[in-house]
Amino acid sequence: YPKGNDLRNIPRWINRLLPILLTVAIVRLMRAVSDAHAQGPGEFKRTPSLLSTRSFHTATTLADARVLVAGGTGGTFVHRSAEIYDPATGDFTDTGEMAQFRFGHTATLMNDGRVLVTGGLRHQDRFIAEAEIYDPSTGEFAMTAFSVVSQGLSHVNTAAKWQSSDRRGTKQSL
Repeated sequence: YPKGNDLRNIPRWINRLLPILLTVAIVRLMRAVSDAHAQGPGEFKRTPSLLSTRSFHTATTLADARVLVAGGTGGTFVHRSAEIYDPATGDFTDTGEMAQFRFGHTATLMNDGRVLVTGGLRHQDRFIAEAEIYDPSTGEFAMTAFSVVSQGLSHVNTAAKWQSSDRRGTKQSL
């Protein structure tokens, strides 16, 4: 045992063990803190891989907290497929296909819970002017009369009220 307060007199095994014990205690404390925070909102959590390899796709949080992942490129081809991520189960499942093959588009959650998909490209230089709407209650996409004028890639949509009538007087709203 040490004589007085001189740390040089502490047995060598304690000098070697003390840094290890401190490291273990710090690591355990950090894990406990990170585990407590990982349960809260705003934290990242590892998920399984998407069903299809994608880039330049959209990921839109739906009203029920599921996430619609739509379109994008898979290397040498363009997707029109879509999948739903359910955070409650941690799984991805297929959902309806878009009418258009598209990437670099936007997907905007509308006030009624549907998703407006607009713009993007079909191929390297073919911009898409047509829009479509995804309905989470049916899992289907449908074309809409709404069109986009040269939005191209990476444009931004915001939720807005919109209504038009065709020649027959049929009203269509977003």
